[in-house]
Amino acid sequence: MGEIDGVRWWLGPGVEPARAQPLLARALAALADAEALESPGPKGLYRLALAGAKPDFLLKVRRYGRRGAWPGRLRTGRARRELALASALARREVAVAVPLAAGERRRAGLLRACYLLVPIVDGAEDLARLWRAGEVASRERRAWATALGRLARRLHELGLDQADFAPNNFLVLRGEPPRLLPVDFERARLRGRLGARARGRMLADLDGRLEGCGAATRLRLLVAYSGGERAAARRQWRRAELEAARLAARELDHLRRAGTRESRRFQPFASGGWRGWARRDTALLGLVARDLAADTERRPSASAAPRIEACGALWRWSASGVGPREARRVWAAAQLLWQRGGLTPLPLALARRFGEAQLWLARDPAVRRLDELAGVAPARWAAVVLIDRLLALGRLAPRLDARSVALAAAPGGRWRAVLLDPSAWRPGRPVRRERRARARRLVGDLLARRSPAG
Repeated sequence: MGEIDGVRWWLGPGVEPARAQPLLARALAALADAEALESPGPKGLYRLALAGAKPDFLLKVRRYGRRGAWPGRLRTGRARRELALASALARREVAVAVPLAAGERRRAGLLRACYLLVPIVDGAEDLARLWRAGEVASRERRAWATALGRLARRLHELGLDQADFAPNNFLVLRGEPPRLLPVDFERARLRGRLGARARGRMLADLDGRLEGCGAATRLRLLVAYSGGERAAARRQWRRAELEAARLAARELDHLRRAGTRESRRFQPFASGGWRGWARRDTALLGLVARDLAADTERRPSASAAPRIEACGALWRWSASGVGPREARRVWAAAQLLWQRGGLTPLPLALARRFGEAQLWLARDPAVRRLDELAGVAPARWAAVVLIDRLLALGRLAPRLDARSVALAAAPGGRWRAVLLDPSAWRPGRPVRRERRARARRLVGDLLARRSPAG
């Protein structure tokens, strides 16, 4: 198509220039006053109403700085690549929301910004958000798992290699059966053939981010992915778990570096004599600072085991004898386990002073610790599921006890467990043999307050 207000546009398949031109002009005009759905930065996502009062388009914007004429800035932008990939999937009869157009703004040949205008699909909802919703019936979750497994198999057969193969990149249209639409191909490409390792990596990424997903639902997804063959599904499960453990170790190393330097997600944190790191744009961060300022003489327990306390809307983890390297590892482990399907509460900040360290996690007032719910059978089962998922990613320390696990009741009689002591988990080869039985024994040991074998 040509240029509009200094932006050169490429149209999606079947889009008429006469229809697209006024929409694109209005999109650029509306961008100045639109409020980003995500935190401001180089990347932005905006909901725009271009054809009526109701928002009917999403505009993805990626801006580039002025410095550095590196070769990537001279090549095709990500928006054009995403449009080409979505169009290729649509031609191969995959249901996908094809963008209306992709645009690039250049100066002296260098890419300054790229734009992607995507129509909003009526009735489609974010799969990750729905999966976390407590009011969703188990029958509906099972149907989504089956549909997700079939769609993942289809995408992998077509050669889709996506670095962020996660539930938030799928939309669901409720019905019988439900329909799923893949979205956000910014970090994806089509290859001729996908190997077993690439498939395992993406399945591990998908499985690890399905929050509160039990073994039966995970197996259902992999059975659908394997074409109904349970033996093949179990082999795929083992392969995905090995890949998940390898990715967790690699991601932990990355978070040690990324989580302790200033970026869009993290920032340095200081209060009094304490220094550390915190997540950006966290409403609870003020509570963390007030908690530190409230009792400057407080000291963590001198014992080897950390102490975990409930402080209003926060959990406070504290320990002594923690060096800078170990503090970085605990902070990175908390971030990683939270990203892996919410295995810990949201980590807010970690501060350190003279060998003492304190970590703050977001706390729901309805959450209670495992030692307070010993007689509730569904709560015990939720703890078994949590321990099983942790053993699939690595190892647990022998000092873990019932006070290190918290549970919350969800609508429908379900319970969800989280780990309050991220220092008790370390990456490693997953425990395979009789893992569910081992998780049951470990939970029994936690409730008996014995020192379990980790």
